Amino acid sequence: MNEKDKPKDRADQILKEKQRSFEWLETNFFGEWEQAWKNYKCKRDPEKDLDGKEDPELTAVGMPDTWGYARRTVARGTAQAPNLRYHAKDAEVSELISRTLMYNWDRGKAQRIQKKHLLQAVLFGWSVKAWHWARDERIRRKRVDIANLQPGDLEDIINTYGLNILRAPRVAESGMVDRILSRLLARHGRGNLLPVRYLAKSYEGPKCDFLFIGDCFPQPNFTTIQDSAWFIVERRRRLPWLKALAEAYPQFKNPLDDLVKKHPDGTEPRSFNDEHQNLRNRLQSVIDRRDETSRSWEDEHAPEWTITEEHRPGENPTLRYVAEDVYLGELEYPYELDGQIAFSELVLIDDLLGGIGDSTARVLRGLQLLHERQTNRRFDLIYNILRPLLGTSNRELIENPGLIRRGAGFRLVYMRGQGDLWVQPEQAAIAAAAAGLQDESGIMRLFQMATGESNMTMAANVDPQQARTATGARIMAYNQDVLTKDLNDAFAQTSLTADAELMYLLNRSELTEEIEFESSRYNRKYSAEEEALRQKWETIKPMHFQVEGEIVAEVGSTLADEDDTRVTKANNLFAMFSGNPTVNQEKLRDNILIAYGEGRNLPQWAAPPPPPPPPPEVKTTFTVSSKMNELADQDRTAILERAGLQPPPPPPGAGPGRPPGVNLPGPPDQNLLDAGASAAARGRNPLAGGPQ
Repeated sequence: MNEKDKPKDRADQILKEKQRSFEWLETNFFGEWEQAWKNYKCKRDPEKDLDGKEDPELTAVGMPDTWGYARRTVARGTAQAPNLRYHAKDAEVSELISRTLMYNWDRGKAQRIQKKHLLQAVLFGWSVKAWHWARDERIRRKRVDIANLQPGDLEDIINTYGLNILRAPRVAESGMVDRILSRLLARHGRGNLLPVRYLAKSYEGPKCDFLFIGDCFPQPNFTTIQDSAWFIVERRRRLPWLKALAEAYPQFKNPLDDLVKKHPDGTEPRSFNDEHQNLRNRLQSVIDRRDETSRSWEDEHAPEWTITEEHRPGENPTLRYVAEDVYLGELEYPYELDGQIAFSELVLIDDLLGGIGDSTARVLRGLQLLHERQTNRRFDLIYNILRPLLGTSNRELIENPGLIRRGAGFRLVYMRGQGDLWVQPEQAAIAAAAAGLQDESGIMRLFQMATGESNMTMAANVDPQQARTATGARIMAYNQDVLTKDLNDAFAQTSLTADAELMYLLNRSELTEEIEFESSRYNRKYSAEEEALRQKWETIKPMHFQVEGEIVAEVGSTLADEDDTRVTKANNLFAMFSGNPTVNQEKLRDNILIAYGEGRNLPQWAAPPPPPPPPPEVKTTFTVSSKMNELADQDRTAILERAGLQPPPPPPGAGPGRPPGVNLPGPPDQNLLDAGASAAARGRNPLAGGPQ
C-alpha cells in the first residue's frame, strides 16, 4: 500500500482541504456575514461614553431595515410553490412527469426549506440545499375484524403478536387459526376488533435538506459547486444513521465500530481552535446567544458524531467519509446524476470573483449603521427637548433637591438671571431635531435606490413627495421593476431549475415502483376546462423517467397571483387588445382574472351559454289549377270548400249559360283558376284577396 493511500493520510487530506476552505471563508466573508446577520436581528452594540464605557443613558436600538427587506423578498419569492415543467416530444409523458415533480416538491415538504434557502441567500449571497432519496415509513396502528379479514390483515396480526405458527400450512388445514384469533380477541380486543401494527410508507421520492453555510466548505475561489474539484459538508449524525450506513455499505462497518468504541459518548463539534471559531458560534455570539450544540455530545441518550463528507463531481463522482480523524471509506456516488453531486445552490446576485454572490444586506450594512446612529441620537435629543429646561439662580435649589418636587419630567440648570426659577428656551436643539428628520428621509431614499423597493410600480400614481420629484419617483419605479425581474430570473435559473433537474435525476436513478397520485392538484395551470379533470388519478412508472427532455422552471411562478408585476402587465395587455377581433378575448379575460387572484374561480366567471334559438315559423304554399268551366256545379263547389273557400254569389245579370257561383273573366280558353297562396297557421285564406 502506498503511504499516501493509508486511511490516516486520506483523512488528513480531507481535513486539510476543509481547513483551507475555512480560512478562505473566514478571511473574505465571515466579517460581512456577521454584520448582515446582526442587522437582520436588529442587534446594536451599546453606546459608549467619553471614557469608552457603556453609557446606559444613551439609546442603542437596531433599525429593522435589513429585516424588512429580507422578509419582504422571501415572502414575495416563495408566495407559491414553483411550476416545474418537463418538456419532451411525447406531450403526455411531459405532462405526467411535470406533475410528478410538483408532487415530489409538495410531498417532500420542500417549500418550508425553500423559505430558509432563499433567506440565507438574501442575507449572505449564497445558500446550499442537499438532496437525497427518501423512503419515509411509519408504524401505524389500526383495528381489524377477525370475522372479515382483508388481504394483508393476517400478516399484520402475525407481525404484531409474533405468531409465526399461523404461517404453517398444517395449522391452516387443522382449523386452529380461528381458535387462536378468538383467544387474541378475548385478550387484546376492543369490542369486536383486534388492534394491530403495520409498517406504512408515507412517501418515497427525492427530498431536500437545508444546509447552514457555516457547515459547507467549498473549494476556494470556486465558480459553482458542480464545477468545483471537491465540496465538503460537515454534519452531526446519530447512531441510527451510522447503523443504516453500515447496513447499506458493509465496507464501512469495521471503521464505524472503531469510531463508536473510540468515542462511545459522541464527539464534540469541531471549532478548529480557540482563536478561530466556526461561523455558527460567531453568529450566535453577535446576537448574545449561547450555542448549546457544543454540549449536545454530552447527552447520553442521544450521542452525536461529527461526520465530514467530501463530494467530488465529475465523470466518475465519488463520496468519502471521515469521522473526526477516522477515515471511514470511499464509494462510488450512490446516485446516478450525470456526473453531478446531490446539491443545489442559490445565488441571486453574481459576483465576478467567485461562486459566492453579492448580497444587498451586506452592501447596506454601513447604511444601516448610519441610520441607527442617527435615529438613536435624534431620539435622545428629542427626548431631552420634551423635558423642559428650567433655569435657576438659587443655588439652594440645586444643592437641596428636597426644596422642589423634581422628577424625570424636566431638567434644572444653575444660571445667572432674574428670579429663582424660569423656563429656558432651546431653539438650537429644536432646529437640530428638525434637521435630523430631513436627514432620515435622505437615508431612506438611499435605501430605496440600493434595494429598488418603494411603494410604487409601473401602474402606481406618482407621488412627488416620495422622491422630491415626479421624475425621480418614476425612475425608482422602473428600477424596482428591473431588479424584481432580475431576482426572479436568477431565482429560477440558479435554484429552481437545478432543484427540478436533481429531482428528475433522482427519480430516474432510484424509482423502482409505480406511484399513484391525484394529478389535478399538481397542475398549477388555471383554465375553465380544468374542472373536468378533478379527481383524476395518474400512475407514474420508472420507465417514464427514461425519456429524454428538458427541465424548465417557470419564471415568476413562485410569486403571488395578485403580484403587482402581473397585475400591471395584465392591465396593459387588456387595455391594448380589448375588443380587438384578431385577439382571443377569452384568453385576455382569463389572463387578467388570474393576475387578480381569481385563477381558481375561472369557471365561475365564465358567462352562461346563450339559450337555444326558437324554432323557425313554418310557412307552406301550394297551387291548385283546374278547368272550372268543364266541371259540374257540385264538383266546383266541393273543390272550393275543400280549399277553405266559399263560392261567391253570382254577379247580377249573369246569363244562363254561365255556371252559378263563379265569374270567370277572360276568354274561355284561359279559364284556369290559380288557387296558389300562402296558408298561415291561423287558417287564413290561402288565396290572397279571394278568387278573382
